[in-house]
Amino acid sequence: MRIAFVPSAPLLLAALGGGPDDLRSACQQAISVLEGEVVVLGGATPTGWRSGQVDATPWGARGVAAADPLPLPLAVGAALLGDRPHRLLAVDGSPVVLPPGAAVLVVGDGTAKRTEKAPGHFDPRAVAVDDALLAALRRGVPQDLALDGVLSRELMVEGVDVWRTVAGTVDGTFAAEVLYADAPFGVGYAVATWIGS
Repeated sequence: MRIAFVPSAPLLLAALGGGPDDLRSACQQAISVLEGEVVVLGGATPTGWRSGQVDATPWGARGVAAADPLPLPLAVGAALLGDRPHRLLAVDGSPVVLPPGAAVLVVGDGTAKRTEKAPGHFDPRAVAVDDALLAALRRGVPQDLALDGVLSRELMVEGVDVWRTVAGTVDGTFAAEVLYADAPFGVGYAVATWIGS
């Protein structure tokens, strides 16, 4: 099993410029390890398979809003994959059954309180939570992604449901590599790959 992790950064959408070069390059590198059909996991309610359009207008892009916009994490995953075969699965933290043999693209952020200009302003606890998330990504042990739900929501970890879903759904250990870790907008972004043996 192969898994890639990317943030749900709106700027990764082409209509908003595609994101900072180093972040976008890391995302493309991570996605390159995925083979065959890709299941995109993104936090949204309720859990279930989704279809819809990538719509950047809620984040400032010009144009007409889509009638069936995808939740941001799924939109980012779909946009990064482009024409590659993929399915979109919204998760709310509940365990799900992944199709056998599918590669997985996990789209989720860390905390949103790393700086005063962050969406949630500064919280001194945020760095430790993001560091724990990065350590879990580096270890390649799915159960380590079972973040504390209450603390994560206090720190605006928009990816908490997707992290907890991976922890409750994926088994095994993986060769892991973190390709990017920063908080350019006061939000913890990480890009990583897990390759199962």
